[in-house]
This record gives sequence, C-alpha cells and structure tokens, in this order.
Amino acid sequence: MTPQARAAERPFATRRPRLWLRLLGVPVAAMVTMSMIDVRGVAMGVVTGLVYGLLAIGMLMWEPMVSWSRRHPFLDTLMIIPVQFLAVAYFTRLSLITCAAITLVTALLLVPLVYLRRRKT
Repeated sequence: MTPQARAAERPFATRRPRLWLRLLGVPVAAMVTMSMIDVRGVAMGVVTGLVYGLLAIGMLMWEPMVSWSRRHPFLDTLMIIPVQFLAVAYFTRLSLITCAAITLVTALLLVPLVYLRRRKT
C-alpha cells in the first residue's frame, strides 16, 4: 500500500488537524477535569487534569506527538489505561479499587490487540 493510500485511510496519522480542532483540546480538558472534581473530588480531578492536559498538549504539538507515537507504539498504546480508568471512575459509582481492577482486566486484553494492530499499519 502506498503512503498516499494510507494517508487517505488514516487522515490524522499523516495530516495535522486544523488549528481550531487542536485548540479545542484545552477547554475540553478543563471541562472534563472540572466535571471529575464534581463527581470524584479534588484528587481525582488533579489526576484527570494531568492525563487530559497531556493529551491537550499533544494535540497542540501535533508533529512531535505523532513522531513520538510512531517511535514508541507500545508506550503510546499504554495511554489507553489512564483514560479508561478515568472513564470508568467517572461514569460509575464503583470504588476506585474496583475501577482499577476493571481497567486492569480490560487493559490486559486491549493493549496487546491495539499494539499488534498498530504494528501492522
């Protein structure tokens, strides 16, 4: 498959999103953080702010983030874990230990599958 065909299939992998879309990551990260503070308290809000803040910074610094992601596909795939943990903690009333256990079990299944899929592309 040619690089142009891959770019057509995966537009964000090779083309930078428009500036307005990348800038949108900052208020989204702030809103998710504030919402987590309301649901789970300040400590979880700080964790959420760190995770989503790093994602927002990655969106703003698109080329270095994509370059790092290509060089380190396994580490990039591991980003699923904190995002999933925060989602489970936000959308359920389960204890944080239970949320972590759910995240661990699903990560043991998802991370290898996503990593193998990324290596093929």
